[in-house]
Amino acid sequence: MEPAADASPQAEREAARCVQDAKAHAQDIAFCMMQMEVTQPQILRAVPAFRVLQYFGRVLRHGGDFYHLSRPASTIDEFCSHSWHGSAWMKISLLLLMKNGVAAFVAGTLCALVMMCLFCLDMLPGYFRQPFLGTGVAYKYGPWSLLTGVLVSCLFLLLWRPKQSMFLDRICINQVDQILKAEGVLNIGAILKHSNSMLVLWDTTFASRLWCLFEIAAFLKSHEDGLEHLLIKPTYLAPSTLVISLCVTLMMLFELLVPFVSVYVVVLKLSLLALSCVTAARLLFLYYGSVRALKEQLREFRMQDAKCVCCDLGHLDACLGSAVICDREIVSECICTWFGSVDGFESAVRSRVSKALAGQLGQFPCPYSWLLRATAPVLWAHMDMVAARIHAGDAEYAVAVAIQALAWWLALFPSSLFLVAVSYKCYERPRRGPADLLAFILSLLAPVLSLAGGVGYMYACLRFIENAIVGATLFAATMLIPTVLAWRTWSKGLSEAL
Repeated sequence: MEPAADASPQAEREAARCVQDAKAHAQDIAFCMMQMEVTQPQILRAVPAFRVLQYFGRVLRHGGDFYHLSRPASTIDEFCSHSWHGSAWMKISLLLLMKNGVAAFVAGTLCALVMMCLFCLDMLPGYFRQPFLGTGVAYKYGPWSLLTGVLVSCLFLLLWRPKQSMFLDRICINQVDQILKAEGVLNIGAILKHSNSMLVLWDTTFASRLWCLFEIAAFLKSHEDGLEHLLIKPTYLAPSTLVISLCVTLMMLFELLVPFVSVYVVVLKLSLLALSCVTAARLLFLYYGSVRALKEQLREFRMQDAKCVCCDLGHLDACLGSAVICDREIVSECICTWFGSVDGFESAVRSRVSKALAGQLGQFPCPYSWLLRATAPVLWAHMDMVAARIHAGDAEYAVAVAIQALAWWLALFPSSLFLVAVSYKCYERPRRGPADLLAFILSLLAPVLSLAGGVGYMYACLRFIENAIVGATLFAATMLIPTVLAWRTWSKGLSEAL
């Protein structure tokens, strides 16, 4: 029994010495990270954005060694910060829309214009049907602009090769060589210092991950006057955008292919419109909820709530069973030096990051230009309608439909989505009983009522005004002006409420 009693104090002294060594080592690592200087030039690496997006974001979906895809760089255009605990496909979809979305829209629109010209020259097949509004004459139709625009935009969305240099940890930090991996992590602060901007793919897990918060802290420290270079995007924006585009495409395709031959067809079209709008509205509800949750996370941000893998594992190596350095001590040491205290960092996140978020979401939780790209099938389908009139030699109605196209694309569809956000705000107010159910139903039906009202008003303008161009101009003007005023006066308060 005596040897065991003698061994206990010795084991305690050994454990205490290990703890002291670990703390000293952690302080050394923290000191090195605080300097924000690369340990060697080769450690500062970047990868072209298209490499990240190749094969639908393979590097984010699968493990493996992708270090060879990166190259040494003197500066990095964009540092991509994300939580590995978030949805991979949502992050990939968002990156595709952000990096390739504009190119996809431009290419799709140009190709749709080409198909419209070819149809006007009678170089493409079609079918004859009467339009919803017109002179009672059957026109030759073909969905070529719509289908070509959708197909080309999808191809560009997946295959476009943006050259912007990015830092993504999975590629730019060696995941196989443990020494190089440790050195890469050691240089995160320096890498952020040499990055011109930072993209945060925000999801519900981001604010709970310690290293994600460290990356924001390092960027704020190294770019003290550059909030405009901090870009925050909720990942739920991606599925919301894709579903809206799909619903709009189906509605416009049905509009082009199915003639108004009976009341049953009208009912079927309105049913499809309602189903598409309700689906899009429900998904937008989820997106606005994620924006609201993001803002609440920032308002209630606390460093102590953040999690890290080492603490979850009890500071033991999962394979060897030996003690490991606590990441929280390293990160806290850096943050206290940069911001004076943990409270100082928390205050910076609540104020500066919240300010950056409000500025980027603008006066509406989803940018107007983003909505225009999402509803581009409306524009492409109207190109087919214009082509049908030009092919028949009906110049007056061709111009009228072109004016209508701009009104629907620039005003009516964005306004219907704006009404979803207004409805969300109303629905979020506490209610009880039947009032809650009624508010929910009206919230989902808001875009349906908006678009149905637009159709009725357009019909009235073109039926009761003899000149189709004048009627279309009146319709467009009375739609565009209120839309602009509404977006400028209401949406700022709405964004703050969300």
